[in-house]
Order: sequence, then C-alpha cells, then structure tokens
Amino acid sequence: MVISLATLHNLKVYDLKKAIQEIERVSKGKSYIMVESFRNEREEVNMLYWQLTCASYYSTEEWEWLYKEWGYKGDYSFIFFE
Repeated sequence: MVISLATLHNLKVYDLKKAIQEIERVSKGKSYIMVESFRNEREEVNMLYWQLTCASYYSTEEWEWLYKEWGYKGDYSFIFFE
C-alpha cells in the first residue's frame, strides 16, 4: 500500500507525472493520495497565499483529469483552504 499525504504539490508537473505513475505501479491498486486543491475562486486565492513552496496546484477537476490521463486508479481526496 502507498499513502501520500500533502506532499505531491512539491513536484513540478514532469516529476509529478512520474511520481503518480510510480505510486500506481508499486501499489498494485492499494493507494491513497491526498493533495491540496480548490473548488472555487475564493479557495484558489487562499491557496495561492499558502502555496509558497507549491510547484503543482490544481483544481479538483484538473487533478482528476491528471489522475485519469496518467493511469492512476487508486483512492484520493482533497483538502481545501476555505
């Protein structure tokens, strides 16, 4: 089982892709990723104030698209800056 909690935001998109694909490969379907995200403009602004070290931050729809595009099939959730 692979668990990633609020860490993937530190990776640039090309490394993020590799990391997510590696999580999928080694977990054999038993994985959980939690990332920071936003659902609206207010949450995005709050996240931008926080994200001093973020190399990757996306809306929930964008994260879900990336997971699908890169073949991630595990569980995931989001935290928000309300």
